[in-house]
Formats: sequence, structure tokens, C-alpha cells
Amino acid sequence: MTMKRLVATFLIFVGLAIVVGVVVGQGTINAPQHPVYDGKELFTAAKPWVLLRAAGDVDAASLDAAGYLTSADGMDYSTKVVNKTTVDATTGMIDVWTSLGWGANAVTITFWSVDDAANDDFDIGVFAWKDSYWGPAIPVYQTTGDACKVGTYKCLKHPTLGTAQASGLWVDTISGTDTWPTGVTVNDSANNRLCTMTFDLMGCRYVKVVIWSGAGVSPAANIGAIITTY
Repeated sequence: MTMKRLVATFLIFVGLAIVVGVVVGQGTINAPQHPVYDGKELFTAAKPWVLLRAAGDVDAASLDAAGYLTSADGMDYSTKVVNKTTVDATTGMIDVWTSLGWGANAVTITFWSVDDAANDDFDIGVFAWKDSYWGPAIPVYQTTGDACKVGTYKCLKHPTLGTAQASGLWVDTISGTDTWPTGVTVNDSANNRLCTMTFDLMGCRYVKVVIWSGAGVSPAANIGAIITTY
């Protein structure tokens, strides 16, 4: 048999093998079902709730959003973020990439009380930082005038630890000033259910929430915050 005939015979066998493979595979050629991510794709991360700020660590009523931004220690990355002792859930600072993963596109935050009464009030300030050696805290959302209130929806287990809290209640009211470029969505406020706030991170890595006690008749004193991402 000449070389040409050998090559032709080989090609015929290869062709038949491909045809048989397609038929057996019901008309499809097998291929990987999941792409290999190289860090550039946009996808939705599925993450649990994590602690953003421990309950019971409420700031003084005089430390409002404006005062916090002009506080003596400053709000620059170099004073608040680069010092890793400040990236601590007990004080409301979180490294989103470390705690929730680099795939975090947006975050949702909600608040609860360990033992305050329904309608006890407080205020919040939420800030974010880019992953940078320098740069300002970007105000995300601020409330004034005791605009956050504890509701009646029960929270009988710690939302990240699962420990019992007999008098726990979710915060049901958040009302304030949205200062985020792409907007903050406050969902289901003032309905005695679970009020949440959601915003796109816009590439920011660090988030901090400040909670200060209200100045009204019944200020809350034991408020915590949890955060998740998608």
C-alpha cells in the first residue's frame, strides 16, 4: 500500500470516529461546562451575613456625621484604614474583600438591637474607602434627628453567632440623606419588618458604619449591624 493510500485510510478512520462520537453524544461534542475565571469576569458572589459592627458599641450623641468627618483623627485612608487595628467589626470597619470576597459588587446592611425597646431611636453614618494608600472617606448615607428606629420584628438569635437574645428586635426604620453617586436603596422602612440598605461598592474595599445614640426621649443604646454582598 502506498503512502498516499495509508494517509487516506487514516483520515477516513478519523472521520468515522468523529461521526460516531457525535451520534453517540446525541449530536453534541463534549466541552467544558464552566469557564475558567481569570479575575476579569463579573459574577454574583453568594455570601452569608457577617458582622459589621458589634451591638452595644454606640457612639456619643454629639458625634454626628458632620462631626465625624471633621474629627481630630481625620477620615483619610492613612489614618483610618492603613492602621489595621481599625479594620475591626467591633468598631464598624470592615475589609469587604477579605471578609466577603473580591467578587463583592454591592453590599446590603441591616441593623438589630439586643435589648432596646420598640421605637427606641438612633442615627447612623456609612462611609467607604477605595483600596488606596491615601484618599478620603466617601460619605454613603447619613441620618439625623433620631431617624432610625427599632421595630417590633423579633430577632431572638444573634444574626451571625446564633446565640439566644431574648429581647432582640430588628431595626425597621432608616430615613436619611443619600450621598452615594449611584444611590442607596433603603427597603421596607417603617413597616415593623426588616429594613435594609443596599448600594453598589463602585470598586471600594472598606466600609464603616458609625452608630450614635439618639437625642430623643428614648435613645437606643445596644445596636449592631451586619453586612452581606452580591
